[in-house]
Amino acid sequence: MNKIKNILKDHYDIDIFNVSQQQGGWAARAYKLSNNKNTYFLKVYKKSRASSPKLTALIDEYVPIVIWLMNNSDLKGKIPVPFLTNNGEYKCEDDDGIYLLYEYIDGVTIGDQVLTEDQVFQLSEIISKLHLYGEEIPIDTNAVKEDFYVPFLQQLRNTLDKDYEDIPNDVRKIVAPHIEQINHLIDTVEKLSLCLKNSHLRMALFHTDLHNWNLMQSEQRLILIDWEG
Repeated sequence: MNKIKNILKDHYDIDIFNVSQQQGGWAARAYKLSNNKNTYFLKVYKKSRASSPKLTALIDEYVPIVIWLMNNSDLKGKIPVPFLTNNGEYKCEDDDGIYLLYEYIDGVTIGDQVLTEDQVFQLSEIISKLHLYGEEIPIDTNAVKEDFYVPFLQQLRNTLDKDYEDIPNDVRKIVAPHIEQINHLIDTVEKLSLCLKNSHLRMALFHTDLHNWNLMQSEQRLILIDWEG
């Protein structure tokens, strides 16, 4: 825990007295940090995890968008944004991890609970307001823009064709009756991908990972968290 205290002191000039690990998602570890004045939430992406490079690659691209939304839309108080480091960066890192520091949300994760009528209404408002904004905002969105490319399709096709004999026997037995249908679906998705790419759709901001484990209730407010996507 001393390491976390040192990270907060070195990168945010914040002295922390208490550190406790929180229940986090599969993407990152989570810690509740506090001193005599404030309580913070530290998100830690371990570099040793295979998922971390993908989840952290666009931090410097998506965080400015979320900050802009907080400052220029009705989403203020409904989305979390990280504190800037002493150097004005959105994250800090060392050999072991990448760290984002947030204000601690005093609330509960919705999780397995069913949304109440009021929560459904608040969520619909958050989504509709988010989708109002797109490429026209004064923040570069090119790095997070969907290109409709589906990267696993060719690999799947090769596996069912050239590398079919390398598939374990028990898996082949399950897949064999459905190969024609799978290939048809691959063709369909490829056509849809090309169609969408050439359709000149209006681009809008999306969260891309909406589910109850990314929703928190804090007093009367519903908050949409985890904006890696």
